[in-house]
Amino acid sequence: MRAKFSLFLLLAFIVLIMGCVSYAEQYVEAHPELAPEVRKAILAHKVIKGMTPAEVIAAWGRPDRKVWEPAANSNTRLYKRFVYVHRNSPVMRVGVGFGHYSGTVGYGMGVDTAVGGYASYAIVIFENNKVANIQIVEN
Repeated sequence: MRAKFSLFLLLAFIVLIMGCVSYAEQYVEAHPELAPEVRKAILAHKVIKGMTPAEVIAAWGRPDRKVWEPAANSNTRLYKRFVYVHRNSPVMRVGVGFGHYSGTVGYGMGVDTAVGGYASYAIVIFENNKVANIQIVEN
């Protein structure tokens, strides 16, 4: 019984350690064809010119907003911009609503508190699905 429990703990520890690998590390490991400078940038969580949209996501995570257009003569998307918003100041929103539907009247009030003040944002600009420029805007 004790041996089974020890084996269970060992397996649980291995699963825990394996789960600690970041997405950037997983992406780099899964793509050995990456250029050395792109590999280094992804692991450092930096975006450099020439990266693809998938490489940018591996480095910075999913963007808050994607702007794209369909590619001519294909079903693929050509990304134009990724927008990353850095939120660092608290925001509180209050809303009041009133509605009427088929003889029934309803109303309500809600309060939302969240970290969500827009202090700065980054715009990654693509040309032909490669990073052409990066703009950092501080507010």
